[in-house]
Amino acid sequence: MGVHRVKRQMVYMLLTVFLVVSAGCSKKAPDKAADKGKPAAEAQKAGNAEPGGNKEGQAISEQEQQVQAFVAQLKSGDAQARADAARGLGDIGEAAGAAVPALMQALRDEDAGVRAEAAGALRWIGETASPAAEALLAALEDADANVRAQAAAALSSVGANPDDAVPGLIQALQDKDETVRMSAASSLGWFDDAGEPAVPDLMECLRDQNAMVRERAANALGMIGEPAAPAVADLVALLNDESETVQSNAAMALGYIGEPAAEQGVPALVNKLKSGDENIKVYALQGLRDMGEAAAPALPVLRAHLTHADADVRQYAADATGRLGEAAGPAVSDLVKLLNDPDPDVRLYAAQSLHSIGAPAISALPALKKHLESEKNEDVRKMMEFSIDWLEAL
Repeated sequence: MGVHRVKRQMVYMLLTVFLVVSAGCSKKAPDKAADKGKPAAEAQKAGNAEPGGNKEGQAISEQEQQVQAFVAQLKSGDAQARADAARGLGDIGEAAGAAVPALMQALRDEDAGVRAEAAGALRWIGETASPAAEALLAALEDADANVRAQAAAALSSVGANPDDAVPGLIQALQDKDETVRMSAASSLGWFDDAGEPAVPDLMECLRDQNAMVRERAANALGMIGEPAAPAVADLVALLNDESETVQSNAAMALGYIGEPAAEQGVPALVNKLKSGDENIKVYALQGLRDMGEAAAPALPVLRAHLTHADADVRQYAADATGRLGEAAGPAVSDLVKLLNDPDPDVRLYAAQSLHSIGAPAISALPALKKHLESEKNEDVRKMMEFSIDWLEAL
């Protein structure tokens, strides 16, 4: 599902950012005391974790010992020690899969902080924690908002069945707590086009009073892709949101929705390129780039930005131009000039775009070979060599 969204860089760090700052459940290095200190050591002495071997006398790794020690620590009478243990298991990640049953039990702990850390740990363990999906769905009803937010984030990470998870996350979009709404929106995006049933509710979130909720909702709609086409008009309106981050997410969402967004999205993104702000130009160019060949009507304005004073603008303009494929043939001479750009990233994307354009760029072969002789940057050289081989094979 959603294979064509491999390119999505919207992933963009969003899901992690707000959870990192959520109270009492930040993803950080394991507490040294919990890792090697007294609680874990006492658990080992009690026989809950056997250092150096298992019942068959076979050696176990230090990491396995650590997991066993943290699992034992989850039974501590001290809530903070139990929370530290859950966080430690999350820091170990996928290798802590053996702890999933214990963490599922911790989701019912009397202490909200422990429940939140347990949900967070299951998230970081990932698909190995898929047996916890039902328990995480139940945690969406927890009395504590941080637990609900962590559970929502974990559902997509553990690979929960969309038929079960999506309805629960849709309900979480109505949560009174903004952090839960943010988490639910972000998680829904990771279900790709299986998140289509959430499109109407995510569209409602585009009007949320909280800018971060609007941002996550736009991001999720883009990750859902073409099935989110009904949201195009609302995303275009969001290009003028008071938050620049919301604007950028809306622009990239339009790009990922692709051809269904082109009729309204291309003119709107081209209009944003009139801004004097380089950051705004860059996110508009990213949206056009991700729209691919459907953004062909933007070619004239893309060519104009290939000579912009800002290197980032030139780079993204070159990349977006190449994504147009053969329709960008008239821009070949402009891209050839960029092979001599002072910025190596601009040169790299110019070379890449020439091979992306294909047959109309065969005329660029002499220039590519000439610039390859003097190019000092290894990455640029490799791209030039690849483009030369590609075009010569046509």
